[in-house]
Amino acid sequence: EFTENFSTEELALEANVHPVHLAAVFRQFYHETMGEYVQKLRIAHASRLLLNKEISLADIAFSTGFADQSHFTRIFKRLVGVTPGAFRNSID
Repeated sequence: EFTENFSTEELALEANVHPVHLAAVFRQFYHETMGEYVQKLRIAHASRLLLNKEISLADIAFSTGFADQSHFTRIFKRLVGVTPGAFRNSID
């Protein structure tokens, strides 16, 4: 579940492999780290939630697994190119 926080160690324990091996194999197949992959999933979900203007940006940030709205905004802008607010305003 991409909205939950996890650690590589927890996932490796679940998969019964070493954390370094898990990270290396993941990167080999997905060409990005697990953290980058999860951020993209969160931003994609947040983009859909931004269509509903009744949901606050802070609520979207928390419901998609970000620690706070500032972190959400920073990652969203880096991946999408605009802030969540600008993205929402462009939908009109």
